[in-house]
Amino acid sequence: MRRSAAVVIALLAGIVGCGREASHPSPARPIVAAPRPASPFHRLAPGLALAELERSYDEGIAEIDVVRIDVGAVDFDVVRPRERQFAEVMLDETVDVAFNGGFFERDFSPSGLVVAAGIEKSAANPRGGSGVLVVRDGRASLVAFDALGDAANEASLALQCGPRLIELDGSIGIARDDGRRAARTALCLRDGGRTIDLVVARRRDGLRGPGLLTLATWLHEGLVEGEAGCESALNLDGGPSTSLHVRRTPSASRMPRGPVVDAVVVRARGRSTP
Repeated sequence: MRRSAAVVIALLAGIVGCGREASHPSPARPIVAAPRPASPFHRLAPGLALAELERSYDEGIAEIDVVRIDVGAVDFDVVRPRERQFAEVMLDETVDVAFNGGFFERDFSPSGLVVAAGIEKSAANPRGGSGVLVVRDGRASLVAFDALGDAANEASLALQCGPRLIELDGSIGIARDDGRRAARTALCLRDGGRTIDLVVARRRDGLRGPGLLTLATWLHEGLVEGEAGCESALNLDGGPSTSLHVRRTPSASRMPRGPVVDAVVVRARGRSTP
């Protein structure tokens, strides 16, 4: 064989060899999971946590306070402040969280069902709203008013109001924007009723807030990054009655601009009542 031919064969062999080597798969790179967003919640007391959020919408920026309640770790009650002054409830050092309840009539009597610690304080009434939040045996559920039956019997808390923002099947319960804007209070059920998110939303200037359709959409999508939306949700008496007290947390205090007939109070289990 001539020298030139041998050189050509060697070069071809090298090329083929390089090609085989290049065809070997590269070592697999380890898959690194994207970091989970930091939780905006901070602990208030056993079974209670708070997140202070903001959300832009068509009329500005809404301040949204979310109190996450572990239903099995707290006690609920409903109190009626003297002269319907919410500030009275805020003075009680045993109360960890308090907020406005359901609708009321011109004579300041409750419009619908109110049960606390198994005692009925006000009877169910179609005027009270389309949904009833029922807490019993450490679980919360949202019941349609027309299907209530005996679901609220011996409940630790039952509260009628409306409308249902997120229906029992997880769909949005508001069909259209009615054009009304107001501060809002809502109860959002999660984890099969083991968790309730109390949601208070109002415009930053405190005067108004989102429409019901906007609030329902936010709750359906999820307010916290990385979390699913509400499994069901009930609107409470918002507008001037919108109020929130979080013990020793002034930044989350929301004083009402109107009367509060029924205030729902939450205490970490084991806290004594006055």
